Amino acid sequence: MRASFKCMNCGKCCNAFYAQINVTVGDLIRISDFLEKPIGYTLRNFVGINPFGDPDNPIKFSYELGINMPCLLRKNEKCSVYEARPLNCRLFPYWVLVQAFVFNKKEIIDESYKCMNNLELERDKIKKYSNYSKIIGGILVQEASLTDNILYKLNIKHSLDLSENKDYKKILNKYKNKKTKHGLKEFETEKIRLAKRIFGKLKDSDIKVIEQEAKRPFLLKIIENNTKRLNEAEDILI
Repeated sequence: MRASFKCMNCGKCCNAFYAQINVTVGDLIRISDFLEKPIGYTLRNFVGINPFGDPDNPIKFSYELGINMPCLLRKNEKCSVYEARPLNCRLFPYWVLVQAFVFNKKEIIDESYKCMNNLELERDKIKKYSNYSKIIGGILVQEASLTDNILYKLNIKHSLDLSENKDYKKILNKYKNKKTKHGLKEFETEKIRLAKRIFGKLKDSDIKVIEQEAKRPFLLKIIENNTKRLNEAEDILI
């Protein structure tokens, strides 16, 4: 397998409803600046509070900032904000390739993504991808912490347990005999749709809180520095 990634613009990672793309406050600021729009505009049109599954408990979700799927920032079969794309989008699939080839976890490669087909190992590429992933991952951890601090100031429910939910039990019964990959992905999609429906949409008051918090000087300084580091990190991939 050749670990040399080339986006095929298949759009699966942008369109699959079960794909979960977290967004940090830094991502929110960078996207809004790129669009030359206020943060409220980005929150109302592309980013919101979305349910993210707990990998250790399939019936639990946490509510976090995330891309509304399918991603409406994808236009003409390409990302319209590529230079300001979220950190999670920057990481994919580089962290997958590093895990697959360095730690021999080939099973995590999903070949239904066109970009993951027919890959062959090139050690120099893996080293680049590893260095890139470490930088992006470090920024992601820092900005995720800043984002969590903002979200906990909102008067919203931050977690959900579907175990006693009647609609979830109907979904569970519907897919109990569908154990194929396709069936499991449909099952995940319906769970996420249900969790999203339960939460609803951000209130205008919540959007104002996020906008105000994102304007704090100390936070803007951190994001400015991180954005410079991101631009430098992109050169690693050349």
